Amino acid sequence: MVSIRVKDEAPQPCYSQTNTDSQVSMQLTTLTPPPYLSNIVSYLKDNEAELWQWFSTHRVDSQRMDSARLHLLKTTYRIEKTTHPRLYELAESISARLGIEGTITFYQAQEATQLNAMLSFIPGEPHVIFFGPLLDTFDDSELEIIIAHELSHFLMWTQDEQQFYTAEQVLNAIAGDQQASACHAESARLFSLFTEVYCDRGALHVSENLDRAISTLLRVGTGLKAIDAQSFLKQSEEILQRDQAGSDSLSHPASYLRARALQLWHEETVSAEEAITSLIRGPLTFLTMDLLERQTLEGHTRTFLDHFLAPAWFATEAVVAHAQLFIPGFRPIAPDLSQAELAEWLLRGDEKLYDYFCYLMLDFIAVDRELEEMPLAQAIRCSQWLGIEARFAELAIKELKLTKTRFNTIRKQTEVILDAANARQEKQQ
Repeated sequence: MVSIRVKDEAPQPCYSQTNTDSQVSMQLTTLTPPPYLSNIVSYLKDNEAELWQWFSTHRVDSQRMDSARLHLLKTTYRIEKTTHPRLYELAESISARLGIEGTITFYQAQEATQLNAMLSFIPGEPHVIFFGPLLDTFDDSELEIIIAHELSHFLMWTQDEQQFYTAEQVLNAIAGDQQASACHAESARLFSLFTEVYCDRGALHVSENLDRAISTLLRVGTGLKAIDAQSFLKQSEEILQRDQAGSDSLSHPASYLRARALQLWHEETVSAEEAITSLIRGPLTFLTMDLLERQTLEGHTRTFLDHFLAPAWFATEAVVAHAQLFIPGFRPIAPDLSQAELAEWLLRGDEKLYDYFCYLMLDFIAVDRELEEMPLAQAIRCSQWLGIEARFAELAIKELKLTKTRFNTIRKQTEVILDAANARQEKQQ
């Protein structure tokens, strides 16, 4: 939990299909992964089925695994059980509490002075590497937390048929492709952040001491000999009262976010997971959406178009054809969400998200000129219940090249225009 886990540079962690039932005994009832991790797994299984299948079944040969072991031997000092029996006793106790089976080996990195620890993942073989003078700096209760965090990586990557490890490999493969979009990189980043949240939970699950878990986290990060955990939690709260932007880190959330996330999980309130997710992700921003948020946006776009194009007079051939550019085979149906629910979701976002819906409406206003002022009146009405009327007015005046007087005239006559359009449609039917 405490360590800031660095990435394996060479070789990369090995992967092979293994019988995880013999490695991990799933006796845990309270150590659960953050929902984000499980949701990403479900998304990838449904939307990247071919890639998921390849990574979940692809076997790495023994030569690759031997290469990983050799790399450890070349770059570290292997800590033997005969010289550090207490360390291995701690590891056995931690493994039992996490439900992990496997031979654990410890190493001390060479020429590394910064306090740190990491797991080198080889299925069935937990390899934990220490950086800097960790063993001389921390007592047994603190080492327990550090080791438990690293072994939680192993637990997470081996349980449930290695689905979380597979998800990480799939995300990294997609994000590394030249054709990948920003949402792929954001999903990989968030997956890494929530992985650390999970491993912090593993450490607290083992230690059962929130203050010690937080103080150890801070001691590794700061190098201080003594940390007041409750004081840091107050400091974290002070930060969050001023800044709720979430984590901008690539791999590990900032210490104040990790401390607060641990506290929320420890308190076990009904809304803890939702609060932790919001804590790490921050507000909804259009340009930095991940795969899950983009999927939600696609669904809400459909819902909005069902509301926006609901009047029968609006469903002309040209308008429906334009809608099908967004949603193949589109025909207006009963919306999944109410106007109030959609508006509540939208107002969690930023101005760029508001602009997306504004320009979506502006697109449809210009599609069928024979509808005259009716689409604009419908857009004004929708912008009102969405809560973005002022922004829509600003963009509509600019993009449609209307005077403010002309726009305000149509705005004041919105209900009259729409009532007349509906009445004409009913007559024609």
